[in-house]
Formats: sequence, C-alpha cells, structure tokens
Amino acid sequence: MLPISWRALGTRGWPHGIASTAEGHVIHAVSQPSGMYAPEDRLFKQQVARVENQKRDCPASSGRAPRFACSAVNAKWAMFGVVVLVDAGWLAVKRWTLVPEGLIAPLVVGVVFGMPMLVARYRRDPALRRVCEVIPFLVLFTAASATLSYLVVATAFPLVDLQLAVADRLIGFDWGAYYAWAQTHPLYLYVIGVAYRSMGAQIFMVAVCLSFSRQFVQLFEYIWASSLTLLFAITVSMVWPAEGASKFYGDRWHADVSQMSHFELLRSGAMRSVDLRHIEGLVSMPSYHTISAVLLCWGVRRTPLVYVAVPLNIAMVLATPIVGGHYLVDTLAGAIVAAAALALLGRARAVRTIRGELRAGCGARPVSEARSEFV
Repeated sequence: MLPISWRALGTRGWPHGIASTAEGHVIHAVSQPSGMYAPEDRLFKQQVARVENQKRDCPASSGRAPRFACSAVNAKWAMFGVVVLVDAGWLAVKRWTLVPEGLIAPLVVGVVFGMPMLVARYRRDPALRRVCEVIPFLVLFTAASATLSYLVVATAFPLVDLQLAVADRLIGFDWGAYYAWAQTHPLYLYVIGVAYRSMGAQIFMVAVCLSFSRQFVQLFEYIWASSLTLLFAITVSMVWPAEGASKFYGDRWHADVSQMSHFELLRSGAMRSVDLRHIEGLVSMPSYHTISAVLLCWGVRRTPLVYVAVPLNIAMVLATPIVGGHYLVDTLAGAIVAAAALALLGRARAVRTIRGELRAGCGARPVSEARSEFV
C-alpha cells in the first residue's frame, strides 16, 4: 500500500479529506466514524489500487500522464476498427476480393506479439506490454490503410499530374535534370535508395525505442500523428490522384516504374482485388515518405537514435522525387502536412496541461505538481 497523507477540507457532517500518495497522485475520500462501514471505504480502496496500477503502468520517469496514454490505447484500436469497417463495406459494395493469403502475415504478427500478454509477468512489464500493443497495431493498421489506398485509386478522379509538373517548374525544379544527375552518381543513388526503403524498419525501431525508454505518451503521440496523416494522405490522393513524375516524364526519361504497375489497372477497373503480399505505394500527393521522415525525427528527438534518424531521413526525402517518383511539390506538401500534425499535437498537449492545472486547483495542489502529472 502507498503511504497516504491527509488534509482536512471541511467540517460539515463527516470530515471530508483528500489523500495524496508519496508520488503526488490525488485520491478523494470520505472518512467515517470508527466502527461503522460505508460503501465509501470500498471506493477508497479501489481508488488506491487504481493509482498503484497507474504508477506501475506509466511510471513517473516518463514525465507524462498515465490517463492519456491508457485512453490513447483504446482510441487507436477504435480508429483501426473504423478503417476496417470502411474497407469491408467498400469491398462488399463494389464486389472486390481480398486475397486471403495476404492476411496471413499481419495476423501472425498479431498472434506472436499477443502471446506474451497471456503471461502475467510479461503483462506487468509496462515497456514490454507497450511493444506488444503497438507493433501489432502498426502492422494491422498499415494493412487496412493499404487496402483503402487501392480502393480510393479505383475512384478514378481526374489526374493532376500536369498541374503538379507546372508547379515544379514555377518553383524552379527540373525533375529530369535531377534524375539524370542521380544516374551519373550511382553511390548517391544507392544510398538514398536504401534510405527510402528503410521507412518500415525505422517505424519499428521508433516504437521499440520509445517503449523501452518509457516515453509512453511520446510513443502514442507519434502513433496518432503517423496514423492520422496516413489517412489524410490517402484521402487527398483520392481527390487529387497522380500517376507520379516517373510516369509523367516517361517519354523522355526511362525511370523504373515497376513498383507502380497497379495504378492504371485500378483506375481502368481491370484490377478488382487486393493482395497484401504485393502491395504498392500509390499515394503521390502528398508524399507520405516525407511526412514519415519528419515524424520519425520528431519521435526520437529525446533519444540517442536521433543522431541516426536525422541524416537517414534527410536521405529519404532526397530520394522521394527519383526513387519514389514524386514531384517536388509532393514533398513540400508532405512536409507541410507533418508540420501541421505536430502543431495540432502541441495544441492538444497544451489543452491537457490546462485541464491538469484546473484539476490541481480543485484539489488544492500546486500548479507545478499538476503540470508534471498531466502534461
């Protein structure tokens, strides 16, 4: 049991009190005359147990509020459920097929990372539990979002490649010149190609790093930012679809477009199935690789991993025009979307701080203590 200190708050009726643990958690309770039993006694014990569980799950070393991290766990799975329902409804209405074999890998990941949670000792480890929650979510959410990206491409809105190419010219970017220069520098092309394909591994490393460094709220803020920006990018790509610079300039520059072969098939209606084993990146505007590059650097900014993430993601952004087949304006739009997402996160964090200070005022606690607990 945690040590409890009492302060009298009133004299009307039974004396009301507020208990604060040694770690600064607040528990409201009502004291009773000796020899009498009331439901409040059981309620007080439940509140103490709840504080102990929160302390174990989200230790003070994280510097964040446990209630936000715990609520974020439930909310992110609710968001995943909404995406799955949209996918399922769209597939059923349009009579598409989802290849069953493509579901094996995501489901295996979910089972493998879920098995440790069957052992009580592993469940009590907050860092391990976060890893076992986050990794399956990222894999399953990516699979659901990839399915959605294929469905939105099939809506076949008018292409905006010409407008994007004109926008590149207006800001002074010559895609063909950059592509030709990269072809004459094979080492540069190889390095940025490796960086471009490292996005998935980087996301995994960020999840593990933030979990075991017990930066739980930082972890969930990163997950929310990356998930919501992915859905935003997919939505924008439905309204403003683009085949990409590699195909648009294909008559002059023979770039590799083998990883973009599904785009025309989906738009023409010749392809009406989704196989998650052979998925392609079909989002052009905005560039999600650029969004992810910014968020990855932001996510590990308080860890030693930042010294690797920054140069690696700069290389990934440099690769988006020629390896990813993007226009430069796609990259700029991706950076703007990432910046907007981080600004909204900062706003949400400020709101949580204000709420924490208001709660601290109601509980007669110093504002500085409230900030450390709720931010």
